Amino acid sequence: MGDLYWLNPAVASAPITASGILARLELATDALDSAIASIKGQVRDVRERNRRLAPRYDPGNEAHTKSIGLEHMMSVMLEALIRARRRMMTPVTARRMPRMLLPALYVARTAHMQLSQDATPECQGSLHDASAHLGGIILDAAMITGSNLSLGWSNAEVSAIFNQAKLTVDSKLRKQYNKLEIPATGRRYY
Repeated sequence: MGDLYWLNPAVASAPITASGILARLELATDALDSAIASIKGQVRDVRERNRRLAPRYDPGNEAHTKSIGLEHMMSVMLEALIRARRRMMTPVTARRMPRMLLPALYVARTAHMQLSQDATPECQGSLHDASAHLGGIILDAAMITGSNLSLGWSNAEVSAIFNQAKLTVDSKLRKQYNKLEIPATGRRYY
C-alpha cells in the first residue's frame, strides 16, 4: 500500500504542478493495475471451480448459485475497472482532467465496496490507493484550472460503464456455460 503522500502537510503546502499531478496519475494507474491483476487471478480461480460445477449445476442449490453469482459480480467489477483504466489513459487537457477522471474514481470506489468481502487484502489496498490518488488528482486539477466538477454527468458515465461491463460479462458467461442460467443477484452495481 502506497503512502498517501498527497495528504502529507509538507507536500500539501508545496505548489501544485502538472508534473506532480502526472506522477500521481502514474501511481493511481499502478495501483489500479495491481488491483486488476489480483481480481483477474481471483476470477480465473472462481471460473475454474465453476467449470467443474457446471455439469452438475442445480439452480436450487444455494452454494451453486452463490458461486456463479460471485464469478458474475467479480467479472463485472473487473470489466468496469478495465474500462475505467482505459479512460484514465485517454490524453486530455488539464481542464478536462477532473471530468475524465471522476468516473474512474467512482468505479474504483464502487469496486472497493462491492469486493470488500471477496477480494484479497492486497487488492483492497490497491483499490483504496487508486481511489485516494485519483481523488487528490481530481481536486488539484480542478483547483489549478478552476474547473467545475459535474457530478450529474459523472454519475451518468459511471452507470454507463457498469451497464456496459454487465452486458459484456453476461454475454461471456452465457457462452462459457452454454445454457446455464446466470443467477440474478439482485445487485445494482452502481
